[in-house]
Amino acid sequence: MRKLKISLLPLFFTAFIDFTGLAIVIPIFSPLFLDPNDLFFNANTPETTRTLILGFLLSSFPLAQFFGSPLLGALSDRFGRKPLLIASMSGTAFSYLALGMAILTHNFYLLFASRIVAGFMAGNISVVQSAIADVSEKQDKARNFSLIALAFSGGLIIGPFLGARLSDPHVVPWFNDTVPFCLTSFLSLCNVLFVGLFFQETLKKKRDAEISVWIGFKRIAQAIHQKGRRQLWLMVLCYGLAWAFLAQFFQVFLIQKFGFTKPEIGNFYSYWAFWSIFTQFAIARPLFPHFKQKHLISISLFLLLIAVISLTIPNNPHYLYGIIPFVSLFQQIAYPNVIALVSNAGDKLRQGEMLGVCSSIQAASQVLPATISGSIVILNPTFPTLIGSFFIFLTLIFFILYVREQRKKI
Repeated sequence: MRKLKISLLPLFFTAFIDFTGLAIVIPIFSPLFLDPNDLFFNANTPETTRTLILGFLLSSFPLAQFFGSPLLGALSDRFGRKPLLIASMSGTAFSYLALGMAILTHNFYLLFASRIVAGFMAGNISVVQSAIADVSEKQDKARNFSLIALAFSGGLIIGPFLGARLSDPHVVPWFNDTVPFCLTSFLSLCNVLFVGLFFQETLKKKRDAEISVWIGFKRIAQAIHQKGRRQLWLMVLCYGLAWAFLAQFFQVFLIQKFGFTKPEIGNFYSYWAFWSIFTQFAIARPLFPHFKQKHLISISLFLLLIAVISLTIPNNPHYLYGIIPFVSLFQQIAYPNVIALVSNAGDKLRQGEMLGVCSSIQAASQVLPATISGSIVILNPTFPTLIGSFFIFLTLIFFILYVREQRKKI
């Protein structure tokens, strides 16, 4: 048990850095792009153009992750989990240094290129999930995958907090927009050392997995045409779309509806981070052994739907602080059980491939919302969140259809 915990720690930290990297740009890029005095645009560039380009920039990370996830997952099936984790985290460290340089020099091309490299390397989430599956028995998968849920929520919430605080010269005079990325690069290098020293290879039997940069498209096409798993993959897609619409432009909602400043956004997300961590360890994880997986998924998705819709109702921002604990709780129950459901649908030797497809679908689900939200948030700041709630509803529907399909096989 102690060995298992030691092996899981570097995996958690890797996933946390991946998701933090996805979100740390949110409080920096949004004010940077929306500020009429910023140096990336001419002063007369309209706000609609700025938000559209912001959407493209935010979507470049998950688009690259879409290609990286199945490729890195397949490579880890062939060469092992540890070498791929070390190589990808080294690339992550380089990409964030380049991103800081892009902001410092106002280099638009380097800005996009560095986000693309960071996204591709963040495809190692499929390697992380595969390593967890390697060392987990079926009954323990939900509990172990809950660490990824914690990293997912913590990264998407702590990322904006760190971005807001570390880029604010009012906190420390030498803080600026490059500091958060220098810190992320440093943490990535620390994790390379951490993995090298403490992570024990989990893959017992290597196999000749297919290696291709287009493997993501091929695997997803095959997955969608698998009659018994079609609803499963559609469920994963809709859940990813839901969380992408909610998370990627929620800070714009806070700015446009309530006039939040960068420090206030940071404080709000730190509050969200606290509840994600608390509900995961105090409530969600203790629940898993006592309830059936299908009940946990169906009930948590239904309650998450209600909680997310509730976020759009208040006209006073203080009410949001009462809703966030429930959003955190139901998300922390739903996500790890969905990933465990995917893992259990594949055999032991194909976990890298199976979870690589899952990560690709999740990454693909992040691309379109960033672009669409950048356009529709101008019309009404609540639209992205409402669309997110609609996809939670679809996730629940596809889960019910998948369960019914599995019952027919028995």
